[in-house]
Amino acid sequence: KSGSSRSIIPSASASSGLRRSNGRRGRCWTRDHHARTNSPRVISPAGGWGVSSETIVASVRFTTAFCHAEVAGSSGEALAKADVVCTATTASSPVFADGDLLADVHINAVGAYTPEMQEIPAETIARAKVVIDHHASSMAEAGDLIIPMNEGRIGKDHIYVELGEIAAGLKPGRTTDDGVTLFKSVGLAIQDVATAVK
Repeated sequence: KSGSSRSIIPSASASSGLRRSNGRRGRCWTRDHHARTNSPRVISPAGGWGVSSETIVASVRFTTAFCHAEVAGSSGEALAKADVVCTATTASSPVFADGDLLADVHINAVGAYTPEMQEIPAETIARAKVVIDHHASSMAEAGDLIIPMNEGRIGKDHIYVELGEIAAGLKPGRTTDDGVTLFKSVGLAIQDVATAVK
């Protein structure tokens, strides 16, 4: 689903992606990023997972030989080059700083699947056009949304739309090349099946 959101919501020029996961989800996202961009580049920040830079590059190259792998010196350095950011962590606090993001970045946030988890800064959520996979599930499970709501930073009306409504043509996705867009997924089996069949 995060790949589908990237086809609907990104800036038209997006080609460089930051991968903030070195596990199975990260490898799946790398394959999708390669398939959906003309000049794909994957950037991973060094450290943070307890693995070496060489392991990160090898993971990307194992996934696809046609995607350029690059290791940045820090998360901030990687974010300064990333048109698309994919986070798939079990973090309890944000994994990057809001101020490091590009102005027109698209974020696929597929980790932080309990009310206590948080991988996206509340400041980013507050200024982003937020798309979700399923409203009831997000309100019950998505810490990236629940925590800013509990802090009074956003209300439920801050959520723009469910991804399916954009895919069905009921509402537009990104309407300009400026501004942050964010897809928050907590996982919905029926959508996974529908995406796989399509």
